[in-house]
Amino acid sequence: PAEEIIRALLAAKKPLMYVGGGILLADAANEMRALAEHLSLPVAHTLMGKGALPDDHPLILGMTGFWGTKYINDKCKGADWILGLGTRFSEADCSSWEPEYTFNFPPTKLIQIDIDPTEIGRNYPVAIGAVADLKQALKVLNRVARKIAPKGVKRDKLLAEMEKNRKTFVAGNRKAMESDAWPMRPERILADLRAVAPRDSILCTD
Repeated sequence: PAEEIIRALLAAKKPLMYVGGGILLADAANEMRALAEHLSLPVAHTLMGKGALPDDHPLILGMTGFWGTKYINDKCKGADWILGLGTRFSEADCSSWEPEYTFNFPPTKLIQIDIDPTEIGRNYPVAIGAVADLKQALKVLNRVARKIAPKGVKRDKLLAEMEKNRKTFVAGNRKAMESDAWPMRPERILADLRAVAPRDSILCTD
């Protein structure tokens, strides 16, 4: 239903993409990014989906659920259409599925694509469901999106709002990032690491 999916996203007023670890398992991050950029879809992600889109990308919202900020969760809750890719919509990512916190299906309509048929509609009802390898599915969606909307979509106002939110969030952490307190603040540790580590470093904890 590639054309149905693209037409739904084009007609949506507040669409967004929600990606899980399945994107990384399918090696489909580049295809996902191409679709997000062509249709200007904000990208929220699960814990396991972190890194599918770089944290400094203009379209990145960030992680949802218990560890998400109110801004990110509110964006997901207020979306009219969500394209869910390779995610189980698990408890922590979805604030225990309580509709007032992260997602609210319905009225939000869900398009869910996953390689595992048992995941489609398991935790939330779907408007459009598709069982497919994500890399192949996204290649088709990209092709159809460029055919139906060759010039793509621009959401300059939304991108400016997201950029402002990011700057406000970082500014709110500035004091802790520069703190000389002992034991060291995690914000300080991460800021120091970011200053010296290559951009594509992978940091592991535990």
